[in-house]
Amino acid sequence: MKSFEFAQPGDHSQGELRLEQAAREDEKNRDHIQKAHRNFLRDAVYFLYMYNRPADAAEWYRYLATQYPDKPLITGDTNSLPAR
Repeated sequence: MKSFEFAQPGDHSQGELRLEQAAREDEKNRDHIQKAHRNFLRDAVYFLYMYNRPADAAEWYRYLATQYPDKPLITGDTNSLPAR
């Protein structure tokens, strides 16, 4: 059985640093890159919670809220902003 280790929020992995660099450098696709990143974080929070890791889910949720405070968690629902 494979096991996976998740980096802690703020502990920038090489992948996240490359993603941030790509978003800075590729102005044409910046919105798409950031949307993919937000969706990934949103899914990570969901699956960590579902697999009984609420502390990790809460930590990543706080990170999601600081990175994308004005983007709703549920598409089209303006009451689902993560900073609330």
